[in-house]
Amino acid sequence: MYEFSNYHYERSHGKAPRGRGCWAFENRDGSKLWWVDGYLTLTEARKAVTEQLKAEGVSGNTTIYVAP
Repeated sequence: MYEFSNYHYERSHGKAPRGRGCWAFENRDGSKLWWVDGYLTLTEARKAVTEQLKAEGVSGNTTIYVAP
């Protein structure tokens, strides 16, 4: 299962992510970015990006960060 972290987002914005919107996720060094379109909550976006990660064959023990 993927581990999700808010660290990059919180470092940039000074607060935890919340609300609805179009979300982006990135790997640890920011070299790979995944977008989730739609007016989604963060929980819904995490579920959607999990499907993208599985489809791309990304290792399940990878930490994925909410992008700022």
